[in-house]
Amino acid sequence: MKILLVLCLCINICLGCDWKSVKKVEGGFLYSKECHVEVGRLVVSEDLRIQQINKYEDSIKLKDLAIGKANERIDLWKKTSLSLEQRVIKQYKFSEYNKYMWFIGGIATTVLSGWALGQIKNK
Repeated sequence: MKILLVLCLCINICLGCDWKSVKKVEGGFLYSKECHVEVGRLVVSEDLRIQQINKYEDSIKLKDLAIGKANERIDLWKKTSLSLEQRVIKQYKFSEYNKYMWFIGGIATTVLSGWALGQIKNK
């Protein structure tokens, strides 16, 4: 990615610079003003772009981390909701069981009270 970016910037310099004006002098080359400006932009731009790329990579990592945490929260929510649903179903079944037990208890109490009343009358 970084190499591609540098190549694109180099192509811009090549297009914006008149290479026929470059002259060889003692110890180096003499460039036109436009070429110096373009090379200066490349050097500054490259440092800035590398910083931007690093920031973009960091933000992508943070985004991936946020998505991962969101997925973990979703999974935890699903697990919690399923366990709560199972508890509600269990309580509903237990409440149905309690209704029958109270009904049977009421019948047993009525029968036993009648029996006890009969025992008291017989004495």
